[in-house]
Amino acid sequence: MRIFVTGGSGFIGKHLLEVLVEHDLLVLSRHVPKREVVGSVKWIKGEIANPGGWEEELIQFDPKVCINLAWEGLPSYTQENSKKNIYLTELLIQSLRKTNIQRLVVAGSCWEYGNSSGQLSEAAVQTPESHFAKAKLEAHRKFADYCNSVEASLIWARIFFSYGSGQRKTSLLPTIFDALKRGETPLIKSPEVIQDFIHISDVASALLLLIEADGVSGDFNIGSGIATSVAEFVNIASESCDSNFRLELPETLNGFWASIDKIKEVTSWSPKVLLKDGVMKTLKQLEMSHSE
Repeated sequence: MRIFVTGGSGFIGKHLLEVLVEHDLLVLSRHVPKREVVGSVKWIKGEIANPGGWEEELIQFDPKVCINLAWEGLPSYTQENSKKNIYLTELLIQSLRKTNIQRLVVAGSCWEYGNSSGQLSEAAVQTPESHFAKAKLEAHRKFADYCNSVEASLIWARIFFSYGSGQRKTSLLPTIFDALKRGETPLIKSPEVIQDFIHISDVASALLLLIEADGVSGDFNIGSGIATSVAEFVNIASESCDSNFRLELPETLNGFWASIDKIKEVTSWSPKVLLKDGVMKTLKQLEMSHSE
């Protein structure tokens, strides 16, 4: 299957490309390997904002699927950055209209649900509060309108709190690791908040099955389906680092986590990596990077 990918050099993109090896890929990215063609992957150095440099190659490639993982400016969640991403969404749609895309797969966010509580299905009301979440929801509307107009299917993947090798240094796990490595106490905000942590390899496998599933469209939560407080996550990480640092587990918790019944039913997918195992694996990778 011929697949066009944006954001292929990002955290999710790098891991997804590893499981898409059986497909022909055209990957648009600002950062490309020294070899522009690696196996069945051809890289194009460019940006969505400047389609003149890559659009013709996209048309010639004639992809059947587009996977859009691109989102400019993270970890900035400002209104200005969000507006820029809506503009880039519109530009990408203009380019896709010159192709015969049959399926569009887009990385959404669990933050589209806002400050909800409890276990959330895809039918839960979306009440985004941040500029980032509002922009994601607006991008969803624009992509849905485009897909309806060309009779393409849209898969919108609401990804929960992914972690693993290659995530930003400002993310929770690398922050904990760096503090403990320096012999400092990690500064943890909101230890009472519930999140749904999912290892990046499970995110990649879920996206792969959604991409390859015939006749599938709609919104899908991608999470572990397990509620874990930030305090509990920190303690697992500290124990894995052989540190004596522990947070007291809060008596009162708040937050939300994913119901993954829908994706399980449609694709038979389920997460494979247990939280303790995933944290341990990620910390070992951080240790290796630290020692290089």
